Amino acid sequence: MTSESLSTEHLWRVQANAEYQKVTSSITALATAALVLPPFFLRDMAGIKDGEALWSHLSCAAYFSWALLCASIASGLVFQYVCAKWIKRCHGGETRLSFKALEVWLDWTFWLAAVSFFVGIVLLVLFATTLKSQVA
Repeated sequence: MTSESLSTEHLWRVQANAEYQKVTSSITALATAALVLPPFFLRDMAGIKDGEALWSHLSCAAYFSWALLCASIASGLVFQYVCAKWIKRCHGGETRLSFKALEVWLDWTFWLAAVSFFVGIVLLVLFATTLKSQVA
């Protein structure tokens, strides 16, 4: 089926879904990039030397930030997969889940990705602002 054969209802939904995919892709990319920030903060801003282990300098905020950023990435990936299934369904393909079930999955994974990213970044900022310099 082409976009011309989609009903008007499905056409606007597919276009809206594409916008959600862009947001989720951005969140996933930013969360992936943010995973490397705690080691950067420790090495460059706190003066931890290259040969020294970082683990002893990480706080709970850094660990929870990593966990939430990983949850955001995983949710974003699930969102992208469910989007593909949802679009397949819009074009007349068969899926195991109904439109309603797919939309519930889309809603949950989108908001889980967004909220876990936001809280992960807040914890990362908390970690960075409470970091004590090791430079004498």
